[in-house]
Amino acid sequence: MKLTLKKTQLENSEALEEYTRKKISSLEKLAGKFGESVEAWVEIGRATRHHQEGEIFRAEVDLRVPGKILRAEAEATDVYRAVDEAKDELERQLREYR
Repeated sequence: MKLTLKKTQLENSEALEEYTRKKISSLEKLAGKFGESVEAWVEIGRATRHHQEGEIFRAEVDLRVPGKILRAEAEATDVYRAVDEAKDELERQLREYR
């Protein structure tokens, strides 16, 4: 699986990048039957800069499999939780699509 990661309005963090790659790559088991043609486009970052209280993070993932693009979006107060929620939604969609 080819994975492209984009960070928006976030500082560079190797731990966050590694965590995101690990979580999204875990979908490879379900997408394995599609072979090497599976691509994942991931964008993580702050939702906006002008929230009144706290920070809201978002994760968007496009999973391109032959014949279809599966998409998941999630917002949470923690960037790691947003990644987890997006991964869970994509996992559900992949199970349906298979």
